[in-house]
Amino acid sequence: MADQRELSREELDILRQNFAALEEHLGVRYDGLRTEMRHLGEVVLERVAAIEGKLLQAFYGFTQSITERFRSADEAEASLKKRLTVLEERLTELERRLAGIQSPAKPN
Repeated sequence: MADQRELSREELDILRQNFAALEEHLGVRYDGLRTEMRHLGEVVLERVAAIEGKLLQAFYGFTQSITERFRSADEAEASLKKRLTVLEERLTELERRLAGIQSPAKPN
């Protein structure tokens, strides 16, 4: 078994002083770590905000490009529909002529 003896007053005082110094040292270190962590958190938030802004700008540019493509496609489709309608009308008119049917008067 280990030798167990009582500590003298002097040894207890030294032990208390050592614990107090250790506690103070750890408190200072803890406060320093807390400050550093807070700073790192702020840096991370700033960088996330900057990245978010860049992503939004890039996405906006992309959507503008896609919107323009859709607009062009919609205009081309509308033009083709008009041309197809004209062709259908002309074909119908030809079919009527061949069948000997009088075409109705067109409103102006």
